[in-house]
Amino acid sequence: MSDDPAHADVQVESVRSAFLAALQALPPRQRVVLILRDVLAWSAAESAELLDSSVASVASVASV
Repeated sequence: MSDDPAHADVQVESVRSAFLAALQALPPRQRVVLILRDVLAWSAAESAELLDSSVASVASVASV
């Protein structure tokens, strides 16, 4: 492991790029649920209400 700040910046950018690529590969509904649940830390109930869906549906999408 390197203590070089430039190396850390490259690692952060690599992770960011991989996350964005994976996010773009998801179907739209899964993408929205992932952003709501994992990025914005919304509950399944909050996400389901926004998406006019059931909590079970939102929870199953998030677990994929």
